[in-house]
Amino acid sequence: MTQNTQTISVTIPEMTMEQYAQAVGVTKDTVDGWIKRGYLPSFKLGKYRMVNVMQRAIDCANEGDLSQGGKS
Repeated sequence: MTQNTQTISVTIPEMTMEQYAQAVGVTKDTVDGWIKRGYLPSFKLGKYRMVNVMQRAIDCANEGDLSQGGKS
């Protein structure tokens, strides 16, 4: 009898707050404010606060706003 196994890898495109701040040209404090106000989806990964970039892209597409910053 042969056992068939398959591994599925799931990744969520994410960035640290520092990486996101650098990518969009703002300070880490600005990104932190956006997260606290609910403008950016985020989650904790160990000691790091990560910005969920894929969810942000989905939210922007649904809002019709493809800019990178906070909600308009």
